[in-house]
Amino acid sequence: VSGILVCQAGCILEKLNEYLEEQGFVMPLDLGAKGSCHIGGNVATNAGGLRLLRYGSLRGTVLGLEVVRRVPGSSLLHSNLCFLLFSAVPALSYPLCRQVPLQAEEKLPNKWCQSFAKVLETFTTCRAMLGEILSAYEFMDEKCMELVERHLKLSSPVTGTGGVCAGGKRICLYDLVMDTRARLGRTAKNVVGYGHLGDGNLHLNITAESYSHSLLEAIEPFVYEWTARCAGSISAEHGLGFKKKQFIGYSKAKGAVLLMQRFKAMLDPKGILSPYKMLPSGS
Repeated sequence: VSGILVCQAGCILEKLNEYLEEQGFVMPLDLGAKGSCHIGGNVATNAGGLRLLRYGSLRGTVLGLEVVRRVPGSSLLHSNLCFLLFSAVPALSYPLCRQVPLQAEEKLPNKWCQSFAKVLETFTTCRAMLGEILSAYEFMDEKCMELVERHLKLSSPVTGTGGVCAGGKRICLYDLVMDTRARLGRTAKNVVGYGHLGDGNLHLNITAESYSHSLLEAIEPFVYEWTARCAGSISAEHGLGFKKKQFIGYSKAKGAVLLMQRFKAMLDPKGILSPYKMLPSGS
């Protein structure tokens, strides 16, 4: 009745949504990894994905947080202190309880666009006409759709030729896909782009016949350097985790990283809360 969910951090996002649909509600978050991701991790990384346009940042929906402290016992923290814990140092706290306002279910249409510039134009028009009714805005390029049809045997919900990556004015966000294709050439089997355009996130997917260290070296740190030149974030809504923590400097200034390290040392001096994540080794 209240539209507020209380759950543990280890709950799977998809299971939560299935439970809520039976009650006539829906989670204000939806993403591709919903079948395996935990709501605690979603909040720690401030996951975006579908529905962000309409319902806003996931952290903005958290009403309370019960956390394990470094001393015996636990406490319920309300929004202001919660924000400090999972925004300034999201890897520090392990939330046990989540309270999230719920939303009514919505439907999404599909549209084919000739170019990425047209995709952005359509997005601008939709936001102007629909306002807060617009829940999500996702895109997949033509090559990505071809792979979905070929390997998953799914038919495209839209028709047309050229795809979002053909012709038109090149825009900085999608330029990353184009520049990576040009850089890797035939060493990569596929280079595709798709993502949550509503919150400015691009998924760059690169595949090869087999693992190649030389291919990896051609990708990293090229992608991070490219993103830094555009003042972007190398982690989008997924967080840095184990594999990207050493590259945080491409997105955050040295002073900001130092401040996060100080917060961690203050709140978690023994390094026992979500260890080895987000901050560079030795912090």
